[in-house]
Amino acid sequence: MKTIEICDLKKVYRTKVKKRGLMGGFRSIFTPSYKITEALRGIDFSLEQGHAIGFIGPNGSGKSTTIKILTGILHPTSGMVSVMGLEPSLARQRLSCQIGVMFGQRSQLLLHLPPADSFMLLGSIFDLSPARVRERVRELSAKLGLDDILHTPTRKLSLGQRMRCELAATLLHRPKLLLLDEPSIGLDVVAKQSFRNLVKDLLKHEGLSLVLASHDMGDIESVCPQVVLINSGSIVFDGSLRTLKSKYVGSKTINVQYVNELGGAGLSDMKTSAGFKIVASTDTSVSCLLDRKSGSIGSVIAQLANLGEIHDISVADESLEDIVGRIYSMAGRNGDAVV
Repeated sequence: MKTIEICDLKKVYRTKVKKRGLMGGFRSIFTPSYKITEALRGIDFSLEQGHAIGFIGPNGSGKSTTIKILTGILHPTSGMVSVMGLEPSLARQRLSCQIGVMFGQRSQLLLHLPPADSFMLLGSIFDLSPARVRERVRELSAKLGLDDILHTPTRKLSLGQRMRCELAATLLHRPKLLLLDEPSIGLDVVAKQSFRNLVKDLLKHEGLSLVLASHDMGDIESVCPQVVLINSGSIVFDGSLRTLKSKYVGSKTINVQYVNELGGAGLSDMKTSAGFKIVASTDTSVSCLLDRKSGSIGSVIAQLANLGEIHDISVADESLEDIVGRIYSMAGRNGDAVV
């Protein structure tokens, strides 16, 4: 069974526009004008049970609108939405017991209470007995490392500690689907890596399905093998991360470190017509940029090897941020699909 199924989903916002001037403001009471905004323009995607999908898009692209529709907070203008076999806007209460939602900029924890007390309150909201809440908190504490901070007021926790507690609150009622919207926002490098490892471990051992909306491409690459790219309310890519990279990686960077110093003549004699160019060099190193469509990596490495004895070599693809940025440029601001 598909955990999420969306077909031709549309969401249109109608906002009243206030007319300028005294008389204009008076007339707008009787003849109001409206601005129509298409937040979602007929999107389609699905998520299989037990799978994880990355939801990527710039600000205003429709990511948060989609997640709010999946939770039942917003009603769609038209189209079909099914989450765990339920229509979210019509079965919000039933659905809330099967999904866990975490917004990176909004807290479920009470600021002046310790997380343990917030967990008990949330447990009562989900109609869980105190014994079940304590058992679940012990289980999550062991996985998330919360033992030392359960009884510390939330306001005194670091951001990383607080996000771990937020994740525990999201998982308290054993949801089958996780919806995470910018969960690692503001975290430092170490805390982000720890958070990603925790999410991957939970997906593996608890059999959860996941929709992860994030601007951090490290989160997406680390956790989600599938990605959906949305731009201006339209899907511009839906497929595996591997397919995305193989289809849209435009260049590779080749870095070579040599044992001995290089002669300037050797570098100037290198052919630059094979789809590559030297972007940086020192006495003992060279960095080249290779266009995958017009150049051969084998021929470039062969030429680099002729310059001297190689000590070390590395080949790197474009970053996911660069790939996604180019796809958005190809799609244009109208959100047309590029695949």
